[in-house]
Amino acid sequence: MISSKDSLPKRRLPRLTLYGSSDTTAIAVQRYEDIVATISETLNKEDQLVIQEHRTWQGLVSEIRGKLMDPDSSASLRRSMSSIQPLPRSIGTLNDSFISAVSPQNIQFDFLWGMFYLNLKVAYMSKEQD
Repeated sequence: MISSKDSLPKRRLPRLTLYGSSDTTAIAVQRYEDIVATISETLNKEDQLVIQEHRTWQGLVSEIRGKLMDPDSSASLRRSMSSIQPLPRSIGTLNDSFISAVSPQNIQFDFLWGMFYLNLKVAYMSKEQD
């Protein structure tokens, strides 16, 4: 599962140099790709598989609804899921805006949704231990 924050090595993204260009779309896309690559390096194989399986904001909405409807979910888990229920749609709208802003560059946010799901999975485990 995910390593603790203190055990992860500190990493720096490479510096990007602008040479007289006011168009920053390529830089924004490159930064996003650098972030994805850096985070991917810190994940174990199991977490990488989880991220690859969960790729849409709609899937996250279904997952959260499922936990809210599940009679086995604790009250604290339901409260947590209820408080984050609007996030996937809002982040999806933000993603669409970013994709439009960097067009014609091509960018995929599958990884982001997988990371969101992985964080939900960690939250479930944490709430189950409460």
